[in-house]
Amino acid sequence: MGCSIKSVYCICIAGLIGSGKSTLSRRLSEQFDAVNVSFGEYVRILARGLGEDLSRERLQALGNQLILENNIDSFVTNVLSFYLQSGEKREAVIEGVCHRSIWNAISNLTAKSALIYIDIEDEVRLKRVINRDGLTADDVELSFNNEMEINAKCLREDASLILKNDDVEGWVESVVKFMQTIIL
Repeated sequence: MGCSIKSVYCICIAGLIGSGKSTLSRRLSEQFDAVNVSFGEYVRILARGLGEDLSRERLQALGNQLILENNIDSFVTNVLSFYLQSGEKREAVIEGVCHRSIWNAISNLTAKSALIYIDIEDEVRLKRVINRDGLTADDVELSFNNEMEINAKCLREDASLILKNDDVEGWVESVVKFMQTIIL
């Protein structure tokens, strides 16, 4: 049996494609001994179960469909419940918060939450995504301008902490210091 979502403490990671959200989330999950929650991986798992195409476009469409069918609070509750079902941990690092409504739901549904936004240069993101996904620069540019990216940019305004540069170790240190100020 999982723990109550209302008792969970969350560090939410937002940023654009290729900004380093997954890398930072994994590192913070290790640092804080927290569950690593990924909206993208959750949708990917559901897509595999449905025999769906796993392209970025299809996964984004499926994610939007799940939100529309269930409402945002239910979607967030389902994702958190999926990852926290063992009930052993009450701390979560959530990677891939991509819309203000998702962030608002997390804030309202959990005990305490902080939003961290990664803001790095487009050129760095472009190189990362080309190397990681094997796409052409033109394909990456298209993904940089989709609706999810536009929504994710808005989260910068809501962030409690904005991380710049391309320094994962520095990011982890900054988040640890920041979390000490809001927990103590």
